Amino acid sequence: MGTLTFKVTTTLVSSKIQSLKEKRNADKLRNTYDEIVNELLSKREQAIRIAQAYKEEYEKVHIDDKDIEYLHNTLERVISLLSSFTSVEDGKEDSMK
Repeated sequence: MGTLTFKVTTTLVSSKIQSLKEKRNADKLRNTYDEIVNELLSKREQAIRIAQAYKEEYEKVHIDDKDIEYLHNTLERVISLLSSFTSVEDGKEDSMK
């Protein structure tokens, strides 16, 4: 009977000690999860701030129809100018042959 009581008590004490260790591990695990969640929330907030800053900068830029027409005409003249240089260069190469 004494041996049985000792075994039961030892098992009970061991069980409680294991429970305490698991609780500590659970606390550590919970703390680790809390740190991970807090870090993710922080990164999310940072990403939102960056996105809002980009959006504000994007909204500051306004190109109206006059600007687009001006850019179109400028590019048209540049292409025309470059193509005339290309024609001149081709002519020089032909005359050198």
